[in-house]
Amino acid sequence: NVAQAVQWSHDNPLKQGDAAIQAVSDQPWDASVKSLVAFPQLMALMGENPQWVQNLGDAFLAQPQDVMDSVQRLRQLAQQTGSLKSSTEQKVITTTKKAVPVKQTVTAPVIPSNTVLTASPVITEPATTVISIEPANPDVVYIPNYNPTVVYGNWANTAYPPVYLPPPAGEPFIDSFVRGFGYSMGVATTYALFSSIDWDDDDHDHHHHDDDDYHHHDGGHRDGNGWQHNGDNINIDVNNFNRITGEHLTDKNMAWRHNPNYRNGVPYHDQDMAKRFHQTDVNGGMSAT
Repeated sequence: NVAQAVQWSHDNPLKQGDAAIQAVSDQPWDASVKSLVAFPQLMALMGENPQWVQNLGDAFLAQPQDVMDSVQRLRQLAQQTGSLKSSTEQKVITTTKKAVPVKQTVTAPVIPSNTVLTASPVITEPATTVISIEPANPDVVYIPNYNPTVVYGNWANTAYPPVYLPPPAGEPFIDSFVRGFGYSMGVATTYALFSSIDWDDDDHDHHHHDDDDYHHHDGGHRDGNGWQHNGDNINIDVNNFNRITGEHLTDKNMAWRHNPNYRNGVPYHDQDMAKRFHQTDVNGGMSAT
């Protein structure tokens, strides 16, 4: 689906925003892929780096939590260097997840009958800082592009340096890219923000934002009837899903699920992943990976 969307965007360079999404409404692609054509700059970047796109998708399928944890670690690094902060293009929100008491499971030893027992120990997981990014204007999205060696500072593991994907040739960028960071021209869109990452994904407090829709679809509760927490990391905005696809789904608790049908025969990274996703149907969700 992504390769087909990249080609479509290349063939229709004047289409962007909601007009582009409407133009691909009849394509047999996943809704999340249709939403990407709103951003031709992002399509061009993905088209120039197909192996990177596939590697990232495979990594997410194999280790989704590790990948998302890495996103948070990188954001913290960028914040420490002063590169990640609110601007006229984006809003950066830092929150702290509450520390959660967890009852530790221990194996009961064999003890004499006259011994006084104590309760199972309760430990508290440390509070976690969560950095969310959302458009400063919810109806205008800017695609960021940055040099990781500048944005993240000194890289700890020199054996595995960060991947640098320069902006596509000919793409105009706002701000000086000399300092290692810039934005594409803003794209006006109403419903390209397809889904949300629930960074605070536990069963306690949940606070969502229109987060990273131009990085990895994220978002939050909107107008009282949009995204809802459902115990999964990536939650689908049913309202925007219906606008993109023309369907009339009503379930507010839809979650992202990998659907092997959308790979169009592209092999998995290894046999373990192939065995995990051998089925042809995934109930309760959609996928573009």
